[in-house]
Amino acid sequence: MLSAEFVRDTLYNFTMYAFSDFNADTKKTPFKQKAWNSVLEMLEKESFITAEEATMLPKKKKKALHDIIIAYITFLSLPDWPPFPQDFLDGSSERKLNTPILRYMRTHSDQILDYYRQAHGY
Repeated sequence: MLSAEFVRDTLYNFTMYAFSDFNADTKKTPFKQKAWNSVLEMLEKESFITAEEATMLPKKKKKALHDIIIAYITFLSLPDWPPFPQDFLDGSSERKLNTPILRYMRTHSDQILDYYRQAHGY
């Protein structure tokens, strides 16, 4: 079984690689529900996403993907998180998020959106 910490670290490393070019202006881009939904739809269709693909997204979608992943990192930092299956991160790395983690992100997107809204006052 994999700990939430290991999953969180994998997501963190992906964000550091995929969003290293984020500037202060991009980080200030306001939350857009439409962009968030569009990114979730994209993740629904894809079996993986690479860091290179993430860097090429339009500004609002890139911000939404960044925020979704950061919300998961924060969420997985909460105490008493149950372990994940051993193969949960198979094929995932700092340069690629594979099917199991994307499926998990899609499945729990409503929870994460609620958490994100509360944390940011939306």
